[in-house]
Amino acid sequence: MLAILRALPIPTIIAQIVYRGQPLRILRESLEELVPEPINLEPLLNDGVLVIASLTSEAEEAQMVDLAEVLEDDEATTAALALLSARAMGVDGPSTTKLLRQRLPDIQLVSTPILIKHWFEYSQPPSHTLQAALQHIYLGTGYTPPVHHPLYPWWQEVLEMTQNEPI
Repeated sequence: MLAILRALPIPTIIAQIVYRGQPLRILRESLEELVPEPINLEPLLNDGVLVIASLTSEAEEAQMVDLAEVLEDDEATTAALALLSARAMGVDGPSTTKLLRQRLPDIQLVSTPILIKHWFEYSQPPSHTLQAALQHIYLGTGYTPPVHHPLYPWWQEVLEMTQNEPI
């Protein structure tokens, strides 16, 4: 995660409600089963590539309340922070993406494939590192881009081209 976030031109913001709310986890293989493992964000915070943010203005709070009618509180808070600080928002869920595009068309939405492709183009890691990242994303979260995502063909091509390479 550190290398991917370092590829971004500015620090990534995580809403305090997300950071302090539900424990963030990924799934790891352990004895042929997937086991939830907590994500330790401290190294990212210490490095400065991740910053905790909270709503500080009445405008942000009003925007959050408005969005909380249709989104979960953590998503509504993140969207309010992104909108009023002119930042992009990371989102992969199709229903949340659709809703945000309708309600807040000025927010740039960044999906996992966009983030990974940016990291790949910026850092130019070896193909086996890129393959491992895509596989770990799938194994840890179950995420794969939907077939209608513009970067779906690229994602699949990476996996196909590197399928015989060791991880």
